Amino acid sequence: MPWFQVQLDLPSLLREPVINRLFELGAQGVDESSTATPNVVKAFFESSARASVEKDLPTYLDSLTLLHPSVPRVTFKLEIVAEANWAESYKEFYKPQRLSAEFFLLPAWESPDLVPAGCQPIILEPGQAFGTGLHPSTQMCIRMLERAMPLYHPLSKKSLLDVGTGTGIL
Repeated sequence: MPWFQVQLDLPSLLREPVINRLFELGAQGVDESSTATPNVVKAFFESSARASVEKDLPTYLDSLTLLHPSVPRVTFKLEIVAEANWAESYKEFYKPQRLSAEFFLLPAWESPDLVPAGCQPIILEPGQAFGTGLHPSTQMCIRMLERAMPLYHPLSKKSLLDVGTGTGIL
């Protein structure tokens, strides 16, 4: 299925309302991760939404200019997205990494040889939704697990269940 993206350079004041509007217009995902250009946001749409986005988004952005005259006018660029195997391409960004002194995150498709000696591997097949283990709340939980580890040695004989709303990284 063909896709297109809308790219906007958003001042921080308008970031949340514009992203909300993009989802209301049918965005299937929004990328806010550009470190090279931190204000740039990209929203991804199925091609069937193109006419409504082209009609509605300029009007919406104009209304924000009226509400916030001191903020620079937001413009957008619309581009066709090249076909890709999205179900596999995320793996390029999901790398093995040390999460703490005791734990090492190992994507299921990577070699167990990458786990440093003395580290407990957390082997994860994240699918299309995943976390990196670097979020502060995840780091806090990992530290708590490390504190509890002496109660459960040897770990190779124990199973842990992460019953949360995230990806199961813990």
